[in-house]
Amino acid sequence: MRRQFLHPVFYALIYGLLLLLVWYFAYYRTSGGASENLLHYDARHYDDIAHKGYFGVNIAFFPLFPMLWRILHVSVEGVCVMNLLMFMSGFVLLARAFQFSVQTILLCLSLPLNVFFYVPYSEAVFFLSGTLILAGLQQKNTALWVSGFFMATLARPAFTVLLPAFALALMLSERNWKPVLTKLAYAVAATAAGMAAVGWVQYADTGEWFRFFSIQSEWDNRLRFPTLPLRSWGGDFSTRMDALAFFASLVCGLVLLPMLMARFRLAKASV
Repeated sequence: MRRQFLHPVFYALIYGLLLLLVWYFAYYRTSGGASENLLHYDARHYDDIAHKGYFGVNIAFFPLFPMLWRILHVSVEGVCVMNLLMFMSGFVLLARAFQFSVQTILLCLSLPLNVFFYVPYSEAVFFLSGTLILAGLQQKNTALWVSGFFMATLARPAFTVLLPAFALALMLSERNWKPVLTKLAYAVAATAAGMAAVGWVQYADTGEWFRFFSIQSEWDNRLRFPTLPLRSWGGDFSTRMDALAFFASLVCGLVLLPMLMARFRLAKASV
């Protein structure tokens, strides 16, 4: 048990130290440590929310990450270190809960897209939230995974995906309906509490409840069936990536459909 705990901690610490060294030589030595170089795209909106509150289009962003930034009162570089620590903490928790091998640990830490976990984005806190959900379910710790749902809702508007995915996972994994309905009720309650907290934070700054939804509608981001030709505000590359994800989800749906039908037949037979 001690060895299983030390493995992810050791590799996460080495990873963090190496990253800080790379950051120093690639960032400070080349740009002189200009904070503006880290404030691009969504990072600029999070910086505004942290230091000026909600206004204009930044209402489209959820409050957990900028509120942590505001509470800790750290610089841009400091919030990057905060994100790195949150990512490392979440990764250690995940590796311990699922008993990752050394090879799995090294593979996960070497993924190129990890770069988004240590820039001024909300990915790190959302990763930590998701880790709490997965580790809590694996360890049968209700308080842990319910807290993860609450934090995830505060971090990003991903509840529209998390709740259906969670319900689907429960229906495929549980043998009877009682634990499915109980866990789903906890998840819905945590998500509702998170949305209420988001609405309250934004109302305190803007005087409007849930302005987030109208901002998204103004950006033409809303739940709807896809239309042809497929398109994306991010240009041709984003459209190709979105199309790939869309068709991959269709394949997954076709695979899961017979599994769900078998699950319902089994439940009906056991009644």
